[in-house]
Amino acid sequence: MEEEEINIERFRKEDYLSKEITLLVSGLRPENKPLWGIMTPQHMLEHLEGSFKISNGAVELTDMRHSQEEANRRKVTLMTNEPFAKNIVIGGKEPKLRDLKYKSMEEAKVSFFKQLISFFAYHDKNNNATPLHPAFGNLNYDEWLQFHFKHVRHHFDQFGLNEQ
Repeated sequence: MEEEEINIERFRKEDYLSKEITLLVSGLRPENKPLWGIMTPQHMLEHLEGSFKISNGAVELTDMRHSQEEANRRKVTLMTNEPFAKNIVIGGKEPKLRDLKYKSMEEAKVSFFKQLISFFAYHDKNNNATPLHPAFGNLNYDEWLQFHFKHVRHHFDQFGLNEQ
């Protein structure tokens, strides 16, 4: 029986998203201030939760913001180790905070973790799933893992959590 090669990069990203993240989120407080941007800690968790809902099949998108050609170009960039740029404004709009969905930060944390766990469970059961991302097109598990790794690190950097 041939041994399967271990993908260290994949393991590192899964470890960050399934283990390290728990400690980092536990240190997040409502009074934490962002190093850039206008999000509050709870807005950030709710924002990240929304991405996990798309990737775990809870929310199904049918439209992309860009052409397939543009999505393919963006996907090439996604798969690099380059971090996301700071202060990205979606759709060229003036930055504006959405209303909070949850009554408390603790409630937002619980929901965030439920969606994160659902991401791994969904892709474990649906090996060939490719949920649609609005900017990058259809993504498989490894592409979604890369997206979440970069996206979560980006926002955790925004609140100085990765430096703890």
